[in-house]
Amino acid sequence: MRVTSAGNVTVNSGNLVIGTAGKGIDFSNASGSHSGSSSALLDDYEEGTWSPTFGSTIASNQGRYVKIGDLVFIQGDIINGDSGGHQSIGGLPFTTGNMHSAWHAGWTDGGITGGYFNTNTTSINSTNHGASTAKTWAAGDRALISGTYTSF
Repeated sequence: MRVTSAGNVTVNSGNLVIGTAGKGIDFSNASGSHSGSSSALLDDYEEGTWSPTFGSTIASNQGRYVKIGDLVFIQGDIINGDSGGHQSIGGLPFTTGNMHSAWHAGWTDGGITGGYFNTNTTSINSTNHGASTAKTWAAGDRALISGTYTSF
């Protein structure tokens, strides 16, 4: 590792590890930051898998996620592997915040076109063409989904 006279840090091998919880890379002195910004600290990054569920049954396929700060992006190839009748998918990797957001199905064979993230939970509801009423997944319904939500 090298720190130049200009204050730049170069890491030639290995990782830059933040060793204290709640600390990170502080961008508060960056020009162009919005005056209403609540934080300029990048203190969290994570990527991994999540297991979509219908009730107590794990869906046939897995999902992936990327979390940057409190923003979570999910993807999934989801097949309802039980008897059907479900309107929501559980098992999100992080609890959702208190702001609604939407998810979308890029491809589906069961008529599910998307839905919305429930607030303060780990589940999403299914709808059809943005309707306010829930759409029920039948046994074997499959959808390729993606969406973004804020977490706590």
